[in-house]
Amino acid sequence: MRRALSLLALGITLALTAAQPTMTLTSIKVVDMARTNKDQWRLKGYLDDPDGNITSAIDEVGTTATLQNSNDVVINTVAFDPAGCKLLNKDKGIICKAMGARMSLKRTKRVPKDVMITPHGAHNKTNPNPYYKILGVFRRQEFNVTVSTPLTAAFAIAGVGEFSATNTKCTEKDRKRTSKYLCMTGAPSPGNWTQQTAAGSRNWFSIASSSDGSKLAAVVGGGLIYTSTDSGANWAEQTGAGSRSWVSIASSSDGSKLAAVVLGGAIYTSTDSGVTWEERTAAGSRNWQSIASSADGTKLAAVDEGGLVYTSTDSGATWVDRTASGSRNWVSIASSSNGSKLAAVVEGGFIYTSTDSGVTWTPRATNASRDWFSIASSSDGSKLAAVVIGGSIYTSTDSGVTWGEQTAAGSRNWFSIASSSDGSKLAAVVQGGSIYKSTDSGVTWAEQTIAGSGSWNSIASSSNGSKLAAAENGGYIWTYA
Repeated sequence: MRRALSLLALGITLALTAAQPTMTLTSIKVVDMARTNKDQWRLKGYLDDPDGNITSAIDEVGTTATLQNSNDVVINTVAFDPAGCKLLNKDKGIICKAMGARMSLKRTKRVPKDVMITPHGAHNKTNPNPYYKILGVFRRQEFNVTVSTPLTAAFAIAGVGEFSATNTKCTEKDRKRTSKYLCMTGAPSPGNWTQQTAAGSRNWFSIASSSDGSKLAAVVGGGLIYTSTDSGANWAEQTGAGSRSWVSIASSSDGSKLAAVVLGGAIYTSTDSGVTWEERTAAGSRNWQSIASSADGTKLAAVDEGGLVYTSTDSGATWVDRTASGSRNWVSIASSSNGSKLAAVVEGGFIYTSTDSGVTWTPRATNASRDWFSIASSSDGSKLAAVVIGGSIYTSTDSGVTWGEQTAAGSRNWFSIASSSDGSKLAAVVQGGSIYKSTDSGVTWAEQTIAGSGSWNSIASSSNGSKLAAAENGGYIWTYA
């Protein structure tokens, strides 16, 4: 959706018609539930209508309300038919109803001071149109994409145009299978980095996160596996798999299924969030470097440095060596949520992608051999992000067919990168440097100075990108929320 004016101070973006109606939303609330037709959202705010044609237009042609996420992807759309709309007596506004939804515009003379709309004095005396209080409630909806903040609400009226508001001061709460989002007017919420000392200072090598960011699992090189069920505040030492040269760990979306690999050892899996572990000998003892998991934890993919790519479709019980991948210096692998799309990188080589769960592979970014070190994928596998140690960050929006160098974050010793499920939010760490975040798919980056400079080895992200966890070699685990 195109927007013509940005009110940066309030974090509000508007699309204006010639009549220039101005909308300010004091709040956008969203409840994302993992049940069919149970999602809901609501908005509150104010609308200034200088030309006085909004309510009459809605009465004639209806309106369409749209909820959008951080990268303008539509989360939900509700159409109000004019037959479901009714003008209020004495031109006091309009109320529209649709299945599970209700929207109203009602005249008001009282407008909060922080609402940036046209002063009453700017309205001519022959057409002293009022401000409207706008309220929208949308229940029994079904979101088809992942919710990520900031949030935008928009209205389109045929013959009049469209207007929208983006609220950037957001908070998010996750509980079991429900995620709640509240976005207000004001400056974006900065978020906080917290050093999690409960697990101690260790040689952390890799960290993985559940989709909601509440369950974390991390491995120590030459040590044990540790898990957390409260976003890193507290940790449990998991001795079931023993002390080993762990290098990588992956998690299912709910955090119940884990898979970890040992350098010069075997692959281990857990189905109870890390309490008990089973050694998977079918794949053999190899120089495992990285492992990736599908959302349900049934499809796994692992890479052997100097060897092949291996895949499993039964949560690690059996494995297939993918000879089509070739024997290479594989260092990292990523998977789409259904496990069909894989992407892996070679240190001193190219990027390789597969669209058939690892059966066949295609070399990508073949214009130059680079020291690729880590790769991340969106849930559908269309957006990829990879980092070069001693180089730049590269991104792709077509499942790896074409790649663009993102120079904004500079050339650094990038060690690990993580992605939100929609690929809009990225986070990467520098070995001997800082943590960096992007909210526009890698175009711009913000250095996270609070966590400081460290020997960062790994970073993980929740599905919406609001929660991060970074692991430092010879240091602590840090979390962002």
